[in-house]
Amino acid sequence: MKYKFIFISLLLASLIIWGCSDQWDDYTKIDGGVAGSDVLTSLKANSDYSEFVSLLENTGIAKEISSSKIYTIWVPTNAALSNNAGLIPEEEDQLKSFLLNHISYDKITYDDHSGSVNLKMASGKKLWVNYSDKTIDNIQIGDSKDLVVSNGVIHTIETPITLRSTIWEYIKDLDYDEVDFLNSLTYMVFNADSATQTGIDPETGEAVYDTISGMVQSNVYMDLIADLSCEDSTYTFFIMDDASFSSENGKFRKYYTKATDTQTDSMSMLHIVSDLVANKEYETISGSLESVSGMPIPVTSSSVISSYKASNGIVYFINNYSLPVTDRIKEIFIEAEYPYPDSLNINTQSVFKLPDAEGTIVTWARNYASNSHCITSPSSTYSLRYVDYFIDDVYTCKYDIYWVSVTETESEAAEGSTVSQCMKLVEYTMNEEEELVDNILYTSDFLIPSYTDNIQEQYVGQFEVDLLNSSISYRVDDQGSFHFDNYIRLRVEGRNGVNTPIYLDYFKLVPIIE
Repeated sequence: MKYKFIFISLLLASLIIWGCSDQWDDYTKIDGGVAGSDVLTSLKANSDYSEFVSLLENTGIAKEISSSKIYTIWVPTNAALSNNAGLIPEEEDQLKSFLLNHISYDKITYDDHSGSVNLKMASGKKLWVNYSDKTIDNIQIGDSKDLVVSNGVIHTIETPITLRSTIWEYIKDLDYDEVDFLNSLTYMVFNADSATQTGIDPETGEAVYDTISGMVQSNVYMDLIADLSCEDSTYTFFIMDDASFSSENGKFRKYYTKATDTQTDSMSMLHIVSDLVANKEYETISGSLESVSGMPIPVTSSSVISSYKASNGIVYFINNYSLPVTDRIKEIFIEAEYPYPDSLNINTQSVFKLPDAEGTIVTWARNYASNSHCITSPSSTYSLRYVDYFIDDVYTCKYDIYWVSVTETESEAAEGSTVSQCMKLVEYTMNEEEELVDNILYTSDFLIPSYTDNIQEQYVGQFEVDLLNSSISYRVDDQGSFHFDNYIRLRVEGRNGVNTPIYLDYFKLVPIIE
């Protein structure tokens, strides 16, 4: 019985091995090649690939693809290369990138998949492979496809794949005022990965580098807005004609007033170009478009002069561009339960400490309140002097202030207690002892909130922001979004001393567009 079991087991194993062997022979069978051969041997076996093979050998790529790694190669025929000779670069590095743009380190077969994938090629570029349509970069695959060999797959194409530049590679040398401004944002920065190590610091044990060899170019726009040189991202970028770019700057620069005209123009133009890029590829211009900054992009198909298909997106050249002022200079709404410096978790009657406020404040859950919460600091329980708020994305213009601020209970109002608070515009300045001190730029009129069943906004007053920070800098908020350093600090303060209660649901700043 034991021997019979072993015999049956061996018979099944042999059938499985035999079956797998037959299937693999079918899987690795290629037209005009030898089953089980590698990619390079199979390419050489097909005379219609001879020109492509010659280019691979001349650039040294042939040696690489004869290794045991997995490759998928889209091979243009001799006729395809001859008929599209203008697509073949003459410069050696570009030629190598062109050839690597036909090679992937993944195993790609069309008949086994559906849909599409944005595939990274050996060149570093990304190309769309559409399994359903049997295309790569919109180029139709020939009848000879899914030819599986020992270390990869071969597909035939009748047109070579264009080696495209990234958006930044393509636009950086163009003669446009918008591009000139982008180039002006380029600066040098030290990168240890690019530097030559010269030794070890005996005290710290850290590596010492030659700083000159480690200096590389960077760009403020690429750092903060969109890295147009990145192959792993996809963008739509718009380049305005010079007249439109000048007109937009003339329209918006008064809202970015800084210490000098040069600083003002830089901040204005940086905001303008930040609204000219989307983090997706719009193959057609229709409907509503949105920039990476969340701003609408007022472009129609009629304003498009021409376009360029880049390796990481698309560039549109446009004219007659005009963004309405009210699309950018917007009302600012602030929930009171989110003071500086931290965004706080909202819990019913939760108590939290404000480091800058020298006291404690309570967040109350209330149905009548915006976001269902408001803040209060009852004088009978807590000591609070003020609450500060950092307001991002402000502009040099006048603002009307409104808030909802009411006493917590009807009994408090009936007792006749004075509940008076104000709002201040605060900036930090450095005194002679190099200490930060508050500089009060504006104080609102006193307001006495009173209990009511009908909660309404109250007009607080009007103030003007007349100057932004002198440098182009930024901060990142808790959600990972960046903001330029055009912010203000508003303070809600009790008027009757330390023990004055503060009540606030929300406040908003309404810009006055003149």
